[in-house]
Amino acid sequence: MLKKPKVVASIFGIISLIIISLYSVTENYKHFRKISNAFVIDCTIFDSKMIPLIHNSSNLCHFFKSGEVAEFIVEDGQGFIILLDENGIQKWKRPYIVHHIMRASHDEKTLYFLSLEKKFIRGVEAKFDKIIALDISTGNELSSWNVFDYTDQLEAEIKKYPPLRICLPYRLMNKDKGEINNEYTHFNSINLITNESKEFAKDDLIVNSGRGFVIFFDRDLKPIRQLFWINLMWDVNVHDVQLTKDGNLLMYKNWDFNERFSSLEIVSLKNNEKLWKYNKDPEGREFKAEGFGSVQLLDDGSFLYSDMEKGGHFTIVGKDGKMIIDYYHPERDPETNKPQRFHSVRMVKYEDLSDEVQILIDKNPDTFLFKHYFKLLKIAHHFLFYLFRFYKTFPFSS
Repeated sequence: MLKKPKVVASIFGIISLIIISLYSVTENYKHFRKISNAFVIDCTIFDSKMIPLIHNSSNLCHFFKSGEVAEFIVEDGQGFIILLDENGIQKWKRPYIVHHIMRASHDEKTLYFLSLEKKFIRGVEAKFDKIIALDISTGNELSSWNVFDYTDQLEAEIKKYPPLRICLPYRLMNKDKGEINNEYTHFNSINLITNESKEFAKDDLIVNSGRGFVIFFDRDLKPIRQLFWINLMWDVNVHDVQLTKDGNLLMYKNWDFNERFSSLEIVSLKNNEKLWKYNKDPEGREFKAEGFGSVQLLDDGSFLYSDMEKGGHFTIVGKDGKMIIDYYHPERDPETNKPQRFHSVRMVKYEDLSDEVQILIDKNPDTFLFKHYFKLLKIAHHFLFYLFRFYKTFPFSS
């Protein structure tokens, strides 16, 4: 007759095995959720294997956690921003030009975007950057800020007239704005500040001029500190900027008058001291991004950056400088036969994705959840089977 302590020991062993299995599954589940982060590249959301989940055919767009989408389209030479609800039904339509990018506040109540306007300066017609904020619920304009009204201050700080640059005609401009080839600045990015500090509040904005200075705004588009100059020579190309958790400036520098190769740099906002520089890829080669560039610091200290020498390509690099993984855009450019180039890429956490995108990720039959929780169910089944046999076959004795 089997003694009760032996039965208890056997049951305890099985329970311990289940607990260990549960712990293993939980840890792997956390890893699964981490790698389930999606990538938003222009107007497409990709999963962690670069499989398209959601695609919008417009020129520029912004995906909301609510499932809504703001898109920029051009109809008969006229530019419009349209807001579509989660079912693809139009909620409002407003005539605006959008240049490069749109961003929403964290509460998804305000849509910010870069725009343009045409003005004369010193007898020459040129394009000037403008930032606009819209009420997402109604499409009504809340506030705006334009470079043209700021030219006197800019020129006083650099002590000269900044040269106008020749640029490609902006083919998506409204008819009444005209097609012109001169530009004063060339704003490239607008990002939200995510960490509150003594100097900045959450949802303050950081805007990159592309030509050597950065502007900080509150959510009403009022400047909140003096200009930060990356380069007073007006001879630099910066495509992306954001604040680190320490309140320093991270930037994607395409080139400047001293360096023809690209780099990622962190500098102090207090004294412009260079704190960190990354100018060689994980294989030790210098990289050069002429026209585009995205950089993003991730929560675990790793970072993501794009480079287009091989076509549309981005890399995630660990804190130690070693490559974690890299990706190519799955579509090919018919003109170059290289992966399709893109303007911006952002990793988005699983919990920040819309319900629709989360469902699409979870439906993948090869995901960890399906395979590993099925194994756990098998373990639980065996546990119950043997527990039943113990109780049925061996009477307990005291």
